[in-house]
Amino acid sequence: HLACMLTDPGAVSLPACPDGDLSSAREAEEAPPRECKVCGVFKPPRAHHCSSCERCIMKMDHHCMWVNNCIGARNHKHFLLLL
Repeated sequence: HLACMLTDPGAVSLPACPDGDLSSAREAEEAPPRECKVCGVFKPPRAHHCSSCERCIMKMDHHCMWVNNCIGARNHKHFLLLL
């Protein structure tokens, strides 16, 4: 329980600006980089903004009220072990 609660869920850092321009992303048939409408950081694919934590989380699953933390890329294993 404590590991799931204290582990960073994978918050997107503020200077997470994409390297390169948008034309290289289009040539590789990848989605162009998105910017969060709430906090203004560039989000990688599968990143979502949590309204409870007020930050963007990589591979966000949900915000769990039992551990008072988002369940994301870095603490998903601890959450599954908790269940």
